[in-house]
Amino acid sequence: MSRTADSSCHSTVFVMPVAIFALLTLVGCADAIRAVAPPADTAVKAMVELVVVGESGIEHQEVDFHEFVRTPGKIVIVDFWAHWCGPCRMLAPELEKVAKARPDEVVVLKVNVDEHVELSSHFGIGSIPDLRFFKDGLPAGGVRGFRTAAELLRELPE
Repeated sequence: MSRTADSSCHSTVFVMPVAIFALLTLVGCADAIRAVAPPADTAVKAMVELVVVGESGIEHQEVDFHEFVRTPGKIVIVDFWAHWCGPCRMLAPELEKVAKARPDEVVVLKVNVDEHVELSSHFGIGSIPDLRFFKDGLPAGGVRGFRTAAELLRELPE
């Protein structure tokens, strides 16, 4: 009987520091999720903007995160993705449809989580695809997982 109590005591001694560390980590992540601007030392060319180019389709260009997330009068969709992610690859053409459907209102930025670990960590990205919406530089919601273009258009902030 004392052996059971003794082993229970040892597991409690081990579990408590782990639980405290986990709690502190979660508190830190909550602050990162609320933050809008990435850390100052994050690479300036941090993502790709999808630009509608007339009838010829979509052009991809590297852009400055700080500049485009604060685009006045536009809804900025930040797509956190990776090459190896199947749902992310399925989402890409849907985002292009959204960009084509509302070219004067929507800017789509893509952040590869493997290439931009600091930026992804700053926003608390835990699973992908993860879309974050910004309006006038302020967080305006977001969604996780695959969505069709029609669903995304309904989810966008007003």
